[in-house]
Amino acid sequence: MSEFIYNQNTNNCELKGLDDAAAPGAYLNAATVTVTLKDEAGNAVTGAENVTMDYVSGSNGEYLGKLPHTIALVDNDQYIAEVTADAGAVGTGFWEVPVTVLKRYG
Repeated sequence: MSEFIYNQNTNNCELKGLDDAAAPGAYLNAATVTVTLKDEAGNAVTGAENVTMDYVSGSNGEYLGKLPHTIALVDNDQYIAEVTADAGAVGTGFWEVPVTVLKRYG
């Protein structure tokens, strides 16, 4: 399923429920999580590289990052948000999430 982001807007990136694959429900609240936005050719979008996603205090493995409104995006184009979670000895997770850029009206 594709997600969307709005052009010329600050956009939230969320990772919910990060847990230990060997112990489901053991939430990982101290991982290093980043997101990088890439275009269809696989090039990182300037200003959207290795954006830190911070742990949301009091949550169960939820992380939140913000893509700045200043990044250069093309309306209706497809991008890939690459999310990496490094939990040290517990392991690393990696997700590729397709996103479509929309223009916000009214």
